[in-house]
Amino acid sequence: MEFKDRIKELRKERDMTQGDLAELLGFKTYTTISKWESGDNLPRGKELKIMANFFNASSDYILGISDTREISKPRPVQLHNPARYDVTIKHANEHNAELIPIVGRIAAGTPTYAEEDIIGYMSLPPDKKKKDDLIYLEVTSDSMDMKFPVGSYVLIDTQTQIENGDVAAVKINGEEVTLKKVKYTDDGLSVMLIPQSHNEDYYPIKVNIEETQLKLIGKAVGMYLSM
Repeated sequence: MEFKDRIKELRKERDMTQGDLAELLGFKTYTTISKWESGDNLPRGKELKIMANFFNASSDYILGISDTREISKPRPVQLHNPARYDVTIKHANEHNAELIPIVGRIAAGTPTYAEEDIIGYMSLPPDKKKKDDLIYLEVTSDSMDMKFPVGSYVLIDTQTQIENGDVAAVKINGEEVTLKKVKYTDDGLSVMLIPQSHNEDYYPIKVNIEETQLKLIGKAVGMYLSM
């Protein structure tokens, strides 16, 4: 089987569109995937590394060179920056640290994650104890940069009760998860989501609980700041 047919087979096996696979690999559009599947191009080494771990298949199998799929032990990678993740894994192994999943997205309606949402792993901060239901989320917005700068990873406890003044991961109407300081109104009908940013363009949002689909994913309990 040729690479163009093998990659299409693997993609459909995971019920992924060309756009889904492009996003997984950090491409802005699906054009590269389309060229692969038409036989016009081949992946680079770092893309093969990511796909080998994601599809649990050897590079030779993905390229169509071999029909033997299995790899002995998949090595997790941080999909959008493998080099930085390699350093994190090495540090974690040297110190026998616990690894916490980095969750790329959280399904609407549930505070937990599915296996396919995991985009990598990072070590638990040394001052934190391992427990179930801890996840990392990458900070991509400066709306909370007074506490969590862009590029850091916030540690979220999805099972701890969120109280007034806590910083929490929040999803509104099924949209992208956001990180905000949470304050409940006295009547209990609304929640104020308050940014803590040096950027003055951000402002507090008042969310009516009865009129809005609000999901409090979990409380921010720590941070990993990569160097």
